[in-house]
Amino acid sequence: MTLHAHDEAREQDVLDCLDEFLSSNNCHARVDTSGPVALREILIECERRAKQEVAYHLQHVPAEKRRPTYVFFCENETYGAFALRGRYDYIVLHIGTVPALLDFYIRMMAKAELWKNIGDPASASDDPARLAFATVFVGECLSFLVRHELAHLVLGHCEFVAPKGRPATIEEDLEHARYSEKRGFERDYGGAHPRPAQHSGISCRAAEQETFHGEPDTRRCRPLGY
Repeated sequence: MTLHAHDEAREQDVLDCLDEFLSSNNCHARVDTSGPVALREILIECERRAKQEVAYHLQHVPAEKRRPTYVFFCENETYGAFALRGRYDYIVLHIGTVPALLDFYIRMMAKAELWKNIGDPASASDDPARLAFATVFVGECLSFLVRHELAHLVLGHCEFVAPKGRPATIEEDLEHARYSEKRGFERDYGGAHPRPAQHSGISCRAAEQETFHGEPDTRRCRPLGY
């Protein structure tokens, strides 16, 4: 088998493993951004940025904890994401995350009383500078989600909820965040549920480590597409 053929087989196996997991666990299907899909160009850009984020931070992860990690969108129209450890590591973003972030930050920057030193507050809803800042915020929030899920993978949280080695996820979204507040655990598809204190520790630890090296580097902040 040639190197090119081997790479193609690996890429197909990555897709097949994820698709099989999503299907067998009644999850939303993977979004194929190579075909016709709503917001296709924006999703492609978000995937590109997310992959860059993963590659950047994996450089600083000890070699023994470093695993191939792939980023995809699924067809869940809510805001959220989850980390999956199986044959490969995956970060799966809900497709609903993108319009939710765009809507929130565009409306935020359209408020003239907020961020008065940016652009022209008098025409806040149409000001190019304020719209550009909205895309910066969208990109940074997306990066935070990716780093948070990557932290779950790197810190071994998926093995913790599935100690027998079965594929497992740790998922955060609005529905399950509310559920977790009442029941004390995040949703997982492959193992035991953490107890309330364990759930709290997992979430806090991932949030603490999401930048891996302290405060985010604001020099890397940029609008989507850059």
